[in-house]
Amino acid sequence: MTPLALRPLPFRRLATVALSAAVLVASLRLAPSMALADDDAKAQAQAPVQAAGEEFDRFWAERVADFKTAPLNATVKHWKDVDGISLSTVYFDSIKDVRIHGYLAVPAGEGKHPGLVIVPGLGDHARSDWALEAAKKGYAALTIDLRGQGKTKGAIPDVVAMYKMGTPADHFFPCCIADVLRSIDLLASRDEVNADWLFIEGFSLGGGLTLAVSSLEPRIKAAAIGAPAFCDFETSVRDAKDPRMLLLRAYLASLKNQEDGMRQLRLLDNSNFATRIKVPVLFSISRRDPVISYDGVRKTYERVPGTDKELLVDDAPVHRPTKEFYLRADSLFRRVRGEQAPVSGQ
Repeated sequence: MTPLALRPLPFRRLATVALSAAVLVASLRLAPSMALADDDAKAQAQAPVQAAGEEFDRFWAERVADFKTAPLNATVKHWKDVDGISLSTVYFDSIKDVRIHGYLAVPAGEGKHPGLVIVPGLGDHARSDWALEAAKKGYAALTIDLRGQGKTKGAIPDVVAMYKMGTPADHFFPCCIADVLRSIDLLASRDEVNADWLFIEGFSLGGGLTLAVSSLEPRIKAAAIGAPAFCDFETSVRDAKDPRMLLLRAYLASLKNQEDGMRQLRLLDNSNFATRIKVPVLFSISRRDPVISYDGVRKTYERVPGTDKELLVDDAPVHRPTKEFYLRADSLFRRVRGEQAPVSGQ
């Protein structure tokens, strides 16, 4: 949807974590129940991720209900016209007293347009150019600053705090899911938008949120999921190379009850959201992604039911979406709406 040049590398503004050499060495030592011999690791790689089952469904049914209780109190203010496209700034309320900022671009022409939510990655922020590029293809496109990013206030937690399991409902990931779900509410409420045709795309943390939201929000008709975070924690922790996952592995190794820690992590695991997806999806991942586990994403993709799904794989040693990902996303959204159907102006 949006050209690669417009998508900077996510994670670039993550909070730095100062570790002494001794602490770093300690962080790489797994407790016995976390340590895996080569043969055990290979066997575990083939094993299915343990689903959270009824606990997962109950937890998220309660969260989604909570997310919907407060009014949006949305303001949409026209900013400027660009080549006939109306570009507006957007603000709306999300949970925990956070007011979300974003950009809405609506194509020229009469009639209603299919809606698209574009979700940024961690450390990134909404770009008006993203919405404009999508609007050129006929979408009424909304992109937002997740809490703590761009013009949206709030704090991005450090990695260990992000995964600690004291109160799962308060974690950064569910809070961001609320931000995205409420952005869909706003988009669907607009007169310019055909709420029967809503789509979502994102990369990295945005990909992880896209995956989760596509399983929770029945109005979404298809999703493009790029290098999704929060996929299959068992695999991601075992294969940890990125400093963030190493810190998570250290945290889990420090727990007295590691299984309880993993049980609670499964409430946030996109492998469990994947089993609940009911719409066509496009996944993408590089085998050499330095941040997101390829095996974790592949296993998560395999858990998506049905056959209307695609896994786009490349070998670039970077954590960055490809142009092909956005081309395939646009093709998917068009196909879902009908190959001969115009993208806008119903």
